[in-house]
Amino acid sequence: MTCIGPAGPGEPVLIHLEDQRLNLVFFEILIHGGSWDDPSGREGLADLTALNLLRGTAHRSYSAIMDGFNDIGASVDVASHREYITISGDFMPRYRHVFAGIMSEILSSPSFPAGEFKKEKALALEDIRNLVNDDSELARHHFYRYLYGDGRDGRPSGGFYRTVSKLGVQDCRDYYRTHFVRGNVVVVLSGAITPDEAAEFLDTVTGEMAPGPCLVAPTLEPVVQNAGRLLIVDKPGRTQAQVVMGHSSISWSCPELFGILVGNTAFGGNFTSRLVTEIREKRGWSYGVSSGISAGRDSGTLTMRFFPETRDVAPAVELAGRLFSECAAGGLREDEVESAVNNLVRQYPFRIETVRKRADEEVADLIFRRPAGLSSSFVEKVSAQTPDSVNHALRLHFRPSDLVSVVVGDSAALLDPLSGVYGRDMIDVIDYRHE
Repeated sequence: MTCIGPAGPGEPVLIHLEDQRLNLVFFEILIHGGSWDDPSGREGLADLTALNLLRGTAHRSYSAIMDGFNDIGASVDVASHREYITISGDFMPRYRHVFAGIMSEILSSPSFPAGEFKKEKALALEDIRNLVNDDSELARHHFYRYLYGDGRDGRPSGGFYRTVSKLGVQDCRDYYRTHFVRGNVVVVLSGAITPDEAAEFLDTVTGEMAPGPCLVAPTLEPVVQNAGRLLIVDKPGRTQAQVVMGHSSISWSCPELFGILVGNTAFGGNFTSRLVTEIREKRGWSYGVSSGISAGRDSGTLTMRFFPETRDVAPAVELAGRLFSECAAGGLREDEVESAVNNLVRQYPFRIETVRKRADEEVADLIFRRPAGLSSSFVEKVSAQTPDSVNHALRLHFRPSDLVSVVVGDSAALLDPLSGVYGRDMIDVIDYRHE
């Protein structure tokens, strides 16, 4: 059973899926907002607010909150994303009332104690500092920065060191006050909980929150830059490089959604795809290679990723770009489309095999404004794709001239070979410690 919808304007949304075969209730509480709502110069605010939610309430200390969860065997995690903040985990059905009471305090009266805030801020700053030690994440970070700049999609959810270091307790309290209101909340419950129990849980955890409307961000077109250009993030001494190539892409409401999902799968989304076959299987340039599309509420991002040795970076980048162009212009063969369709159809049951995963699909429908009935019609619409419909989608949404590329590696060894591919005037170089 699925139950979705607010009781009225300014009221929270409930998503409920029941499965009494389980002895757990999985929960997720979403607050619309996230890093998209961070004010300029205070990037990382939503993330830091989320990190401090469990650090104390008007009636319980951090240790008391943790003891309360541990006493009933509940698990709780807090995270911040671009579009929302989540508190998620699970609890046993017999402790529903106890758990709901603690969660009500967290949502309605967090105290943001100064001592605990200082600890969380220090950890957040350490995470930002450690980004430079993970070449894969560093490449991803700089790709989004290079493609979207200071636009909403170019700003990391965790913020920058220079912005997070300036944030104070009052900033988090202000963010909480504007975003943690009843109409801005979605409560997701799946597992061993009835509709009546779910409604009661919703009332308990949100009943003491301040009134207020839903704050879903308006639809915005992404601001993109650096089309056709390459950024080298210089890390001297590296013998291997991380490569990310891509451009802005489709939303979930795109008319060619299923055509592009099939097309991208055939191009670089599985082990028999064209990109994997050419770069990994035939040439052995990178063990890992893939392409993916992260569709969003009103836009998305297409990315190709691989990590060749330094000597293979230039030919691998050149080949990836050429394969992408060929796919956009010439399309895919019938056997490639058929293989991709079969792959997506076979994999789809794993996306909805548990009640928790089905709840996640309902959440995605709501947050990303996905077409009504997408989950139930996914297999049918994927199966309906033909070479003509897929290649039409690729012609529209694979845009070779818009590709932006980022390489993390040793610029001394990379610059000349890559200049032969791009031209020196199309290449930028920054130090790996650059934000």
